[in-house]
Amino acid sequence: AMIQQQIYTRERSGLFRGTEGFDTVAASDGLDSVFIKKQLHPFCVYDAPAELASRGEKEAAGYPPAIHLFHTDGGDTVLGRSIYQPVDFTGLRSAFLTHNYVIPAARRDEIVTDYSRYFEADYAAPYFQEIGRVLPELEHLPQRKRNPLLRQSGPSGLPAGELLDELKLDEKSFKRLLFAVMTAVGEGRKKVYVALDV
Repeated sequence: AMIQQQIYTRERSGLFRGTEGFDTVAASDGLDSVFIKKQLHPFCVYDAPAELASRGEKEAAGYPPAIHLFHTDGGDTVLGRSIYQPVDFTGLRSAFLTHNYVIPAARRDEIVTDYSRYFEADYAAPYFQEIGRVLPELEHLPQRKRNPLLRQSGPSGLPAGELLDELKLDEKSFKRLLFAVMTAVGEGRKKVYVALDV
Protein backbone atom coordinates (compact mmCIF):
# COMPACT_ATOMS: atom_id res chain seq x y z
CA ALA A 1 0.00 0.00 0.00
CA MET A 2 2.76 2.44 -0.95
CA ILE A 3 2.11 5.81 -2.59
CA GLN A 4 3.44 6.09 -6.14
CA GLN A 5 4.61 9.30 -7.86
CA GLN A 6 4.72 10.72 -11.37
CA ILE A 7 6.16 13.95 -12.83
CA TYR A 8 5.07 15.28 -16.22
CA THR A 9 6.65 18.28 -17.98
CA ARG A 10 8.35 19.43 -21.17
CA GLU A 11 11.86 17.96 -21.48
CA ARG A 12 14.40 16.74 -24.02
CA SER A 13 12.90 13.26 -23.79
CA GLY A 14 10.54 11.37 -21.54
CA LEU A 15 9.66 7.84 -20.54
CA PHE A 16 7.44 7.33 -23.58
CA ARG A 17 9.02 9.56 -26.23
CA GLY A 18 12.62 9.97 -27.30
CA THR A 19 12.17 13.49 -28.70
CA GLU A 20 11.60 16.78 -26.93
CA GLY A 21 8.10 17.66 -25.75
CA PHE A 22 5.64 17.03 -22.95
CA ASP A 23 5.80 13.58 -21.39
CA THR A 24 6.17 11.73 -18.10
CA VAL A 25 9.78 12.36 -17.16
CA ALA A 26 9.89 10.39 -13.89
CA ALA A 27 7.67 7.83 -12.15
CA SER A 28 7.72 5.25 -9.38
CA ASP A 29 8.40 1.64 -10.36
CA GLY A 30 4.96 0.59 -9.08
CA LEU A 31 3.16 2.53 -11.83
CA ASP A 32 2.27 0.61 -14.97
CA SER A 33 2.96 2.42 -18.27
CA VAL A 34 -0.59 1.82 -19.52
CA PHE A 35 -1.97 3.29 -16.28
CA ILE A 36 0.25 6.36 -16.65
CA LYS A 37 -0.80 6.98 -20.24
CA LYS A 38 -4.53 6.30 -19.86
CA GLN A 39 -5.27 7.46 -16.31
CA LEU A 40 -2.69 10.15 -15.50
CA HIS A 41 -1.75 11.85 -18.77
CA PRO A 42 -5.26 13.29 -19.40
CA PHE A 43 -4.97 15.19 -16.09
CA CYS A 44 -1.46 16.51 -16.77
CA VAL A 45 -2.53 19.95 -17.96
CA TYR A 46 -2.31 23.58 -16.92
CA ASP A 47 -4.66 26.23 -18.27
CA ALA A 48 -3.24 29.62 -17.39
CA PRO A 49 -5.86 32.19 -16.35
CA ALA A 50 -6.82 34.18 -19.47
CA GLU A 51 -6.23 37.50 -17.72
CA LEU A 52 -2.61 36.60 -16.90
CA ALA A 53 -1.89 35.15 -20.33
CA SER A 54 -3.40 38.13 -22.17
CA ARG A 55 -1.27 40.65 -20.31
CA GLY A 56 1.85 38.52 -20.83
CA GLU A 57 2.64 37.81 -17.18
CA LYS A 58 6.13 36.26 -17.01
CA GLU A 59 6.60 35.64 -13.27
CA ALA A 60 5.77 32.08 -12.21
CA ALA A 61 4.62 33.31 -8.79
CA GLY A 62 1.82 35.26 -10.51
CA TYR A 63 0.18 32.05 -11.74
CA PRO A 64 -1.91 30.03 -9.27
CA PRO A 65 -1.23 26.30 -8.94
CA ALA A 66 -3.95 23.91 -10.15
CA ILE A 67 -4.69 21.13 -7.66
CA HIS A 68 -6.64 18.03 -8.69
CA LEU A 69 -7.98 15.02 -6.79
CA PHE A 70 -9.82 12.16 -8.50
CA HIS A 71 -10.45 8.43 -8.25
CA THR A 72 -9.30 6.15 -11.05
CA ASP A 73 -11.32 3.30 -12.54
CA GLY A 74 -9.38 0.89 -10.31
CA GLY A 75 -10.24 2.81 -7.11
CA ASP A 76 -6.88 4.49 -6.60
CA THR A 77 -6.86 8.16 -5.57
CA VAL A 78 -4.75 10.62 -7.53
CA LEU A 79 -3.72 13.85 -5.84
CA GLY A 80 -1.71 16.23 -7.96
CA ARG A 81 -0.65 19.76 -8.70
CA SER A 82 0.17 21.53 -11.97
CA ILE A 83 2.20 24.74 -11.98
CA TYR A 84 3.16 27.25 -14.65
CA GLN A 85 6.82 27.50 -15.61
CA PRO A 86 7.93 30.64 -17.47
CA VAL A 87 10.66 28.72 -19.34
CA ASP A 88 11.30 25.12 -20.25
CA PHE A 89 14.67 23.37 -20.58
CA THR A 90 15.44 25.39 -23.73
CA GLY A 91 14.86 28.72 -21.98
CA LEU A 92 12.79 29.82 -24.98
CA ARG A 93 9.19 28.87 -24.23
CA SER A 94 6.85 28.47 -21.30
CA ALA A 95 5.77 25.10 -19.96
CA PHE A 96 4.12 23.54 -16.94
CA LEU A 97 4.93 20.78 -14.49
CA THR A 98 2.49 18.27 -13.02
CA HIS A 99 3.40 16.17 -9.98
CA ASN A 100 0.96 13.38 -9.10
CA TYR A 101 0.70 11.08 -6.11
CA VAL A 102 -1.19 7.82 -6.63
CA ILE A 103 -2.66 6.57 -3.36
CA PRO A 104 -3.75 2.91 -3.53
CA ALA A 105 -7.42 1.98 -3.20
CA ALA A 106 -6.71 0.23 0.11
CA ARG A 107 -5.94 3.66 1.63
CA ARG A 108 -8.95 5.47 0.19
CA ASP A 109 -10.44 6.17 3.64
CA GLU A 110 -7.49 8.43 4.47
CA ILE A 111 -9.15 11.22 2.48
CA VAL A 112 -11.79 11.41 5.20
CA THR A 113 -9.85 10.37 8.29
CA ASP A 114 -6.62 12.27 7.56
CA TYR A 115 -7.71 14.96 5.11
CA SER A 116 -5.32 17.60 6.49
CA ARG A 117 -2.37 15.62 5.09
CA TYR A 118 -3.92 16.01 1.62
CA PHE A 119 -4.27 19.80 2.09
CA GLU A 120 -0.68 20.10 3.28
CA ALA A 121 0.91 17.84 0.64
CA ASP A 122 4.24 19.03 -0.74
CA TYR A 123 4.97 18.81 -4.46
CA ALA A 124 8.02 19.01 -6.71
CA ALA A 125 8.49 22.50 -8.15
CA PRO A 126 11.22 22.25 -10.78
CA TYR A 127 12.36 19.01 -12.37
CA PHE A 128 16.09 18.45 -12.59
CA GLN A 129 17.51 15.57 -14.62
CA GLU A 130 19.58 14.71 -11.54
CA ILE A 131 16.35 13.52 -9.91
CA GLY A 132 16.42 10.65 -12.38
CA ARG A 133 13.65 8.72 -14.08
CA VAL A 134 12.65 6.65 -11.03
CA LEU A 135 10.83 8.30 -8.13
CA PRO A 136 10.64 6.58 -4.74
CA GLU A 137 7.53 4.88 -3.43
CA LEU A 138 6.33 6.64 -0.29
CA GLU A 139 4.83 5.52 2.99
CA HIS A 140 3.13 8.91 3.55
CA LEU A 141 2.48 12.08 1.57
CA PRO A 142 5.32 14.58 2.05
CA GLN A 143 4.14 17.65 3.97
CA ARG A 144 4.85 21.34 3.34
CA LYS A 145 6.92 23.06 5.98
CA ARG A 146 4.68 25.59 7.70
CA ASN A 147 5.02 28.00 10.55
CA PRO A 148 4.24 25.94 13.69
CA LEU A 149 2.22 28.85 15.12
CA LEU A 150 -0.13 28.68 12.15
CA ARG A 151 -0.81 24.99 12.70
CA GLN A 152 -2.65 25.77 15.96
CA SER A 153 -5.49 27.30 13.95
CA GLY A 154 -6.07 24.36 11.64
CA PRO A 155 -4.77 23.08 8.30
CA SER A 156 -4.95 26.47 6.58
CA GLY A 157 -3.63 28.46 9.52
CA LEU A 158 -6.83 30.55 9.63
CA PRO A 159 -10.05 30.21 11.63
CA ALA A 160 -12.91 28.99 9.40
CA GLY A 161 -14.62 32.40 9.15
CA GLU A 162 -11.43 34.18 8.13
CA LEU A 163 -10.61 31.47 5.59
CA LEU A 164 -14.04 31.85 3.97
CA ASP A 165 -13.55 35.63 3.87
CA GLU A 166 -10.14 35.18 2.22
CA LEU A 167 -11.68 32.84 -0.36
CA LYS A 168 -14.50 35.36 -0.93
CA LEU A 169 -17.12 32.76 -0.03
CA ASP A 170 -20.14 33.55 2.11
CA GLU A 171 -21.77 30.87 4.24
CA LYS A 172 -24.55 30.22 1.70
CA SER A 173 -22.08 29.73 -1.18
CA PHE A 174 -19.92 27.44 0.98
CA LYS A 175 -22.94 25.28 1.83
CA ARG A 176 -23.90 25.07 -1.87
CA LEU A 177 -20.32 24.06 -2.70
CA LEU A 178 -20.33 21.42 0.02
CA PHE A 179 -23.71 20.12 -1.20
CA ALA A 180 -22.41 19.89 -4.80
CA VAL A 181 -19.32 17.94 -3.70
CA MET A 182 -21.29 15.55 -1.50
CA THR A 183 -23.84 14.97 -4.29
CA ALA A 184 -21.07 14.26 -6.78
CA VAL A 185 -19.45 11.79 -4.38
CA GLY A 186 -22.78 10.08 -3.66
CA GLU A 187 -23.79 9.70 -7.29
CA GLY A 188 -20.30 8.73 -8.47
CA ARG A 189 -18.39 9.66 -11.62
CA LYS A 190 -19.51 13.31 -11.46
CA LYS A 191 -16.98 16.10 -11.41
CA VAL A 192 -17.18 19.39 -9.52
CA TYR A 193 -15.08 22.27 -10.82
CA VAL A 194 -14.40 25.17 -8.47
CA ALA A 195 -13.06 28.55 -9.59
CA LEU A 196 -12.46 30.79 -6.59
CA ASP A 197 -12.48 34.56 -6.96
CA VAL A 198 -9.03 35.05 -5.36
